[in-house]
Amino acid sequence: MRATLEQGLPALGLGPELIEPLETFSRMLLEKNQVMNLTAITDPRDVAALHLLDSLALTGLAGLEGRTVVDVGTGAGFPGVPLAIALPEGYEAHVVPRSSTFKNYGILQANSMGVVDYTYRGDNDQWFLPVYATRDVTIEQNARICQFRIMKNQPPLKFTRVERMEGPDRGGFGSTGK
Repeated sequence: MRATLEQGLPALGLGPELIEPLETFSRMLLEKNQVMNLTAITDPRDVAALHLLDSLALTGLAGLEGRTVVDVGTGAGFPGVPLAIALPEGYEAHVVPRSSTFKNYGILQANSMGVVDYTYRGDNDQWFLPVYATRDVTIEQNARICQFRIMKNQPPLKFTRVERMEGPDRGGFGSTGK
């Protein structure tokens, strides 16, 4: 894998400082792939060439020099390039699909909603947006497929035990009352 990255990154105009984090990401991908079918590509050299370098190839073509970007899914079931952010204490990040994402692209976020708390900030902590494609799809550059929000943590709650609820019965779980 390292030799593939050492050869491929300079060809894309990218530096060797990316080798270690990309190797870490690849190890994590292959470990998770043993319990969740993320990719059929399991040879480390192929992961480097077909997932990492192919995903990074657009950076030189898309006018992204000097900009910070997140790749939220690169197709073929590949979960995407990781994004790392150190959140302030008392905050958490939410990553959720837009309401039109499934209709337009047929992809589903595999974990319903990604919630990342402020303590998840180590050098090897990486965020992922795992998606499941229900059909063949092309997602164009700059397509708006998800929402990324940084939220204050929920304040502590105090619960009070009661014998009965005081509100009207609206029809049970998931009912709009109709």
